[in-house]
Amino acid sequence: RTISAGTAARLCPPPPGVEGPSTDCLTGRGIAVLAEYHPGRQYWRFQWTEAGILLGGAALIGGLTLARVSRRAD
Repeated sequence: RTISAGTAARLCPPPPGVEGPSTDCLTGRGIAVLAEYHPGRQYWRFQWTEAGILLGGAALIGGLTLARVSRRAD
């Protein structure tokens, strides 16, 4: 079963100045901590995908702004 980060933090409150629950505390309660990472070979693919999404959004907002400003100038 999977538990949320909030539930884990309630079960094992983090010490002051530390983010997230203690993995030692969770392990002691029989809860396994699993972290999944993407392989390094996908790094640039993700970077270019994110850049494309952000540039597309910026172009859309820029185009809408330009259309609105050009209509008001008339």
